[in-house]
Amino acid sequence: MKTRKAITNTQRRALRQWFFDPSTKDGAKTHADASIWWEQTYGYYLNSSTVSEILSYKYDPLDDASQDPAYCQIDTRKRQRPPKWETLEEELIKWVFWYESVAGSGSVTGAMLKDRGTELWNTLECHRGLPMPKWSEGWQCRFRSRYAHRKQKMIDEMGRHSGGSISGHSDSDSGDYGSPSPYAYGVGGYNW
Repeated sequence: MKTRKAITNTQRRALRQWFFDPSTKDGAKTHADASIWWEQTYGYYLNSSTVSEILSYKYDPLDDASQDPAYCQIDTRKRQRPPKWETLEEELIKWVFWYESVAGSGSVTGAMLKDRGTELWNTLECHRGLPMPKWSEGWQCRFRSRYAHRKQKMIDEMGRHSGGSISGHSDSDSGDYGSPSPYAYGVGGYNW
């Protein structure tokens, strides 16, 4: 799966400085030139719509830090979206953690994540009657990022409650990570 890369304000500022600096190239620069520069500088391709957005008035404050110092000072700012379906993702996080860490069954694939998400969507009361999510690559990427942040916290919690053994049961307030969620088997007949 292709992972998305967040763009920081430092990177945006660098692109804007390069693009609007008349001394860096003879003649007018194009978005294609900017994409090539980005790939040479940061090691991955940036499509023209993203280049266009970065060069738009939306990021004008990056050109002059005195216009909005608070905005320009945060060079590592990345857009972080909260989960759209918190209850679903909480159950998915527990299941993925159990599958990968406790049961030791290996890594969860994108197809497994989609299947498990669909199964949970149809099971959880709070999502009944709502349209099914598309389980896009972008959602999977953001979910895995959120999961990675939570995984270490879950391991630490289990260590405190079970004396360091990851296979022990936990009675933490966030869920029982030592055994599968009640949704781990059954609803769709899957036995991961």
